[in-house]
Formats: sequence, C-alpha cells, structure tokens
Amino acid sequence: MAQTREGAVKSAAGKLGISVEEYTRRRDAGERHCWKCKAWKLAAQFPPADGPRRVSGKCHECKRVKVRKVRQGPSPLKGRRMSDEACRNMSLARNPQQIQPTAKVGARNAINRAIRQERILPPASMLCLHCGKPAREYHHHRGYGPSAALDVQALCRPCHRATHPRRKESS
Repeated sequence: MAQTREGAVKSAAGKLGISVEEYTRRRDAGERHCWKCKAWKLAAQFPPADGPRRVSGKCHECKRVKVRKVRQGPSPLKGRRMSDEACRNMSLARNPQQIQPTAKVGARNAINRAIRQERILPPASMLCLHCGKPAREYHHHRGYGPSAALDVQALCRPCHRATHPRRKESS
C-alpha cells in the first residue's frame, strides 16, 4: 500500500501502464480512469460512491450496464411438482458420478431415520465388530433390500473398506 502521495500516484500509474507524468497530467486536467471500460473520462461523469473514496471507479455508463441475462417470462416449471424420475434425471445431468443405486440410498435413509428416531444407536457410540476400535460406519452385511435395511454391523472405516473389495478394471 502506498505510504505517501507520490507513492500512490506511482502505483496508480504503474497499474494503468502509463508514466507518472502522463497520469498527473490527466488528473490535473480533471480526468479519471474508468476501470470497467478502461477509458479516461471527465470526473463529472463518475457518480459519487459510499465509503472513503468519494467517487466511484466506474463511470455513469458502465454503472448502468446490466451484464446478467434475464429470462423472459415466468419459469416453465413454476408451480409444478416434478416426478421422482424427473428429479433423478436432473440430478444425473448435474453430477453423474453421485448417482447411486436406489436400494443402497433407501437403506442408508432407513438407517439415518432410525438413528434420528433413536431406534438404533449412532455408530460412533459403538465399537467395531471386527477389531474393537471405535466404529464410524454401519455395514449392511445382508444387502440393501427392504427386509435387511436395518440389519447392520458397526465397523470402523478400515474394516468397512476391507469388507468391500474394490473391483479391478480390466485392460
């Protein structure tokens, strides 16, 4: 940050890529530089600004320009409820890597609901079934079907990863 007036002038001229003499000549002539359109204009063409700088860095013309495109008319989906299939399709379009099989999501939701309703304890309050360390996750050892959704084992992360071997990609 500039400590003196000369330092501030030198810094401003350097940012604009002009000499200090040219910068001071333009400022003395009553011109300011608009950072939006990159043009020198008379100081009267700049609106007042809030804060310590008493004048805005953008000229009147640049302050009025709207960059954002505005949709014409109301949204075609306003007031409508999307079907579950449409929600899944939109989610898949947004992030294809996050889509998981429906049964697995349903089983996970059933566990989270049971924990909230205090029907089962959170895994963090239990010990790992395999090694005895504090558990972090539940393992659906009988699958993700509706009949086995709540039949789970508390495991720590390393033991849970060991129970789900990763598939090797064939070349």
